[in-house]
Formats: sequence, C-alpha cells, structure tokens
Amino acid sequence: MKILLTTVQGLEDLVLQEIFSLLAVDEILSYRTLEYKGRIYLDVRDEKITDFLRELMFKSRLIDHVYLIILEKRLDNISQINNSVQEFFVKHLKDFLNQYTFYAVSSQRLEKRWEITSVQLSKNIGEIIDNLNVFLSPISLDDPDLVVYAELKRDSICLGFNLTFNTPLHRRSYRRYIHPSMINPILASALCYLSKIEKRRKILDPFCGSGTILIECKKINPECICYGYDINPKHVNGAKQNIIEAGVDDIYVGVSDILELDKKLDNIDAIITNPPFGIREEAIGGINRVYKYLFDLSVKILNENGVLTIITPRSNIIRRLIKKYNKYFRLLNLRRIYEGGLEANIYVLERK
Repeated sequence: MKILLTTVQGLEDLVLQEIFSLLAVDEILSYRTLEYKGRIYLDVRDEKITDFLRELMFKSRLIDHVYLIILEKRLDNISQINNSVQEFFVKHLKDFLNQYTFYAVSSQRLEKRWEITSVQLSKNIGEIIDNLNVFLSPISLDDPDLVVYAELKRDSICLGFNLTFNTPLHRRSYRRYIHPSMINPILASALCYLSKIEKRRKILDPFCGSGTILIECKKINPECICYGYDINPKHVNGAKQNIIEAGVDDIYVGVSDILELDKKLDNIDAIITNPPFGIREEAIGGINRVYKYLFDLSVKILNENGVLTIITPRSNIIRRLIKKYNKYFRLLNLRRIYEGGLEANIYVLERK
C-alpha cells in the first residue's frame, strides 16, 4: 500500500534517514523522493500498514502530513477524473460514509498541464461524491471525520485519505507560548539531526526564543543537557512555559546578551540556533554584529569537533564569516530549504 509523506522542501533525504533509523525497514517495499519536492512516497506491505502508520506518526519529528494513497489511475484527459472518482467511491469510500459522517476533500494539482486549480478539483470531486452518495453525508471543512485526498500529476490522478488533516505533525502539543518568528519544529529537528545530536552532551541556543530547538534536541536525545538564552525576558518566560508543557528536563534558560555568554558557559558540544534575520524581529545591535558575536562566542566555548549549526536566509553574511574564521571552522554541511515562501540555508560548521 502506498503512503505519501510531506515535509519541508529540502529535507526529503533526512526524512528517509529518520524512517530507516526508527522503523522496521523490512516493511518498506520501495521509496522515492525525486518526483516532487517536499514529498516522499513509500510502498509498505499491506499487512503491516496499520502498525507502520501508527509508529511513524508517533515517532517522526520531520514529517508534516501523512496520506494513504488507495487508487492511482492514468489520465489522458481531464474528463477521466470522473471515472476515477467513481471507482474510488464504489471500491473504497462508500462504506465509510453515512448520514453521520462529516467529510471534506483536499486536493493538490502538482502539474500546470491541467487547466484546473486545486480548489476546483476539490469542488468537482465533492460534487461527484455527493451524486453517488445516497446518505448525503455532510461536508465539513472545519472538523471532518474523513478527508478524501486527490493528487493530480502529469499523467495520473491519485486518490486516498489525508490522515493528518486536523492534526499536522508539525503542531507540537507543547507550544503554548508563540514567538513572533518561531521556527517550524520540523526545521528545529532537522538542525538537531544534522548536528548529530545523538553524539552531543552539552547544547546551547544563544537565541532560544520560545525554546523549540532545545525541546526538539531533548526529544531526539534525552541524555543531552541544553542551555538557552535570549535577550528578551518575555521570550524566556515563554520558553519556560513550553519546556514545562513538553515534559522534558535538563533544559536551562535565562536572559542574557550573547556578549555575556562566554562568562556563563564553556565546553559546549553544539551550538544550534536560528539567529534573528530582521524580517519578523530585528536583531539588537544589527544583523552583522550579532552574527559576528555568534562566531566569536563559538570560537571561545565550542569543544574541538563541536559544531555550530545555523539556519538563516542571510547567507551573504555567513559566507563572509566562514571565510574570515576559516582557521577555526570547517564546513561540514550546507543545505538549502524552502519553507513558508522563504528560502534559507542550513550551515553545519565543525570547530577545528
């Protein structure tokens, strides 16, 4: 049976690495990531699908949505969608619907070849289902019991179910305090994985905001000790709320300017951070100075072979600093991601 997973574009290979490290790989018959960015397709043994999905959604830190793909039909023209939806309804959908079942349709047109938008596709499929459905099950976009999913590709249509429509996996339950430029927890986890957090003991986020990176570190490696600082007391108090809600320990947060941190900490194994970049929140002292202070701090307190991991759209600044501090750092990893209409880069630098 086929499963579609979505994530932040640029993290597809990390999702596969996570799956193969967390789950029983003999259940996966095949996988691919190249067709469309931010999407991973798995073919899983039918008899293992329920347990596989349950474990996947419980353990993964990098997946956003999970879709079960039930039917895939080749399309030569747009009118053939009707036949595909009818077949899907008769073979797979009708037994789920009754007068008490609220349902919705979610669609994506992945190729501009077809002169139909994703919204129009959802509307058309909903009308086809209504014409076939003797129970006239009510449509609810706010709180449906069942979400039919349609995906229109270059020469085919896929039909199935969105299993995470109401509960996308990036919505962590611990997030009570919302930071104005809060990092997506999926990206926070990606930073941790790229930093090889399982090998690190002492972690620092000098711009911790609401504490997301620190919490994700602890969720992946419960043995690490995390330190977080922010210059804004409001954010630090919010981070404390989130840490309590997450139920993790050994995370210590406080108010501090980055210039004072070398007096508070040493022997750090990883600095993992999402520094301010001046779009939603200004950097006090200016962007260039703050980034320079970050590199200065890393030189002082990082252990040999420790890592400085940064996510930022300000790549011109980072490139200049890497060149300036080349005797202290080697570049281990550079990855481009696209999220929320913003392009950014993840840099992993190792202390020499």
